[in-house]
Amino acid sequence: MPLILKHCGNAGGGLALLVLLTGCAMQVPRGPVTLGTVDFHGLFGVTLESRVVGPARAPDGLMRRVVVDPMLVEAPSRPEVGVIAGSTAIEPEVGDLLLAQLVAAGSVVVSPAALRSMLAVGCKDPHCRTGTWVEQVHWLARHAAKSAPALSDPPTVALPVTALAVEFEERPVTVVWNAAAARLEVTPQLVPSERTLCPNLSLPLPVARIGIEVFDAATGALVAKTTTRRTIETSTPAQWKIAMYQPREPQGPVAEVPSYCASLRSAWRERVMRVLAADKPGQRRTLQGLIKAAIAPLLSESTAK
Repeated sequence: MPLILKHCGNAGGGLALLVLLTGCAMQVPRGPVTLGTVDFHGLFGVTLESRVVGPARAPDGLMRRVVVDPMLVEAPSRPEVGVIAGSTAIEPEVGDLLLAQLVAAGSVVVSPAALRSMLAVGCKDPHCRTGTWVEQVHWLARHAAKSAPALSDPPTVALPVTALAVEFEERPVTVVWNAAAARLEVTPQLVPSERTLCPNLSLPLPVARIGIEVFDAATGALVAKTTTRRTIETSTPAQWKIAMYQPREPQGPVAEVPSYCASLRSAWRERVMRVLAADKPGQRRTLQGLIKAAIAPLLSESTAK
């Protein structure tokens, strides 16, 4: 339902709004009453960070047999040793999105727990039983190349995942008045010097994060690394109806910044955030998009060999 904002009082200057659940905004001289909008659409589907290092073309067969990060799988599928210190468990339903993308592309997903049995037949060097799981994948592939009868089809790549989640992240935002559309528009503040009606205003935004590293098992080379943060794409209504008083002066709604911005912040925190937290389909779509963008360049012709 629309969030109704209204005016209280009769003093001051500029435009004033009131979130019903928080009380009056700063009082201003009233002009004609019009129905307007606060538009949060610009907060959704925005890339906040994108750092990608990768090849123009993936080596043939790179993603054919993938050992995935132990944090992507349930506890029984994790190795007893070799989990990288500081690793954080990933929600199963989130990890499943990455696994499904790999399987759909034709990759064979190798459970990390299978490394121990593979090492037993594919690597006689005692160092193979130590180190992290990424090092074990490398040692296994290197030694298996010398003992093909023992392990003729070793893993081709290790896929550590440093981040895969949707979390609310406090971010500065920019608020502008669109006079032609008679509405306020809110967007993430990407440059600190951006002009805004609400200096120092920040909102908790739902941000999808992905961090993936791709190691060639045979050579140990870091083939690709991706770190991306993007606000979720959502079907949540972006425009919230408000009752506005046109200011007597033509310069627009700028005089009552403190209480006006507090009202917007309360509206977002008390109403909009609840809807966004429950929007699992939107979170899922955003994560799927990030996963596809991260691994699609590596899958080209690489799973068919």
